[in-house]
Amino acid sequence: MKINILLPVYNDWDSVNLLLKDIEAKLDLPSIDVTLINDCSTIYPVINKNFSKLKIIILNLKKNYGSQKAINIGLKYLNKNKIDLDYCIIMDSDGEDKAEHVLKLLDKARKNDKNIIFASRGKRQDSFVFHCFYKIYLFFFFIFTGVNINCGNFSCIPQKKISEVINLRNSQIHHSASILSSNLFYRKIRCDRGKRFMGKSKMSFKNLILHGLNAMTFFLKIILVRFFVFFSSISLVVFYWIKNLQIIYIFLFLFIISILFLLFLKFLQIQSNKKIIDEVELKKSKI
Repeated sequence: MKINILLPVYNDWDSVNLLLKDIEAKLDLPSIDVTLINDCSTIYPVINKNFSKLKIIILNLKKNYGSQKAINIGLKYLNKNKIDLDYCIIMDSDGEDKAEHVLKLLDKARKNDKNIIFASRGKRQDSFVFHCFYKIYLFFFFIFTGVNINCGNFSCIPQKKISEVINLRNSQIHHSASILSSNLFYRKIRCDRGKRFMGKSKMSFKNLILHGLNAMTFFLKIILVRFFVFFSSISLVVFYWIKNLQIIYIFLFLFIISILFLLFLKFLQIQSNKKIIDEVELKKSKI
C-alpha cells in the first residue's frame, strides 16, 4: 500500500518536523511520500533530512492562499502528475492531527473503498470558551443543515476519488464542507485531537468564524428550505392561535434577523466565488 501525506504549511516548520518524526516512528510502512504545501511562508522552510522512510517534496506557492486552497492545489498536483499512490492523507501540520490516527483512517478506507474517510473530532485540547463556542456552532449547523460537520481537513481520499474531489464546486474554499454537501460517499471515524506541538494557531478568531460560516454557504439551499418550513409553521401558530401582540413582535424580529443572516450567507458565497483563482504559481523542491 502506497500513501501520500499532504500537509499545508504556513510558518509552522518546527511543528512539521515533529509531526514528520511521529509519522516515521508510528506508521509501519516501508515507504511514505509526503507533499508539503508551503503556503508562501515568511519563514524559510527547514526540514530534517535524516528521515529514512519519508520521501518529501515541497511545493512552494508564490502567494498565500490559505489552507483550503493549499489543499486543493496539492490534490491537483497529485492528480495532474499522476503520482503513484493508493490513498492521499490530508493532515494539519501543527500536531493536532495525530500520526497514529492515520492507521485508523487507512484501515477504515480499506474496508470502505468507495468512501472518503474523515476523522471526526473526539476530545479536543482547547480552552473551555472555545469548546463551548464550538459545540454551539455544531448544534446550529446541524439544525440549519441536517449535517454534522464535526470534522476538518484530516481525511483519507482513495486515489480514484481525488479527481472527483478537486472537481467539486468551490472545493478550494472549504475542503470538508464541499465533500459533505456533494454526492460523494464518505464515512467518519472518531479520532481525539492532539495538543498543538508549539506556538499558537495562525488563524484569528474572526477568520475562524468566517471559515465556519463559509461552510454553511455550501448548504444555502437546504437552509432556505428549512427556514421557510419553520417560519411558515410558526406563523400559523402565532397569527392564528396565540394572537398576542408581544409574541408577534418577537416573531417578526426573529424573522428579520433570520432574513439578514441568510442575506449575509449569500454575500459570503458571492465573495468566496470572486476569490477563486485557478492559476497558481508554484515551485517544487525535493528534500
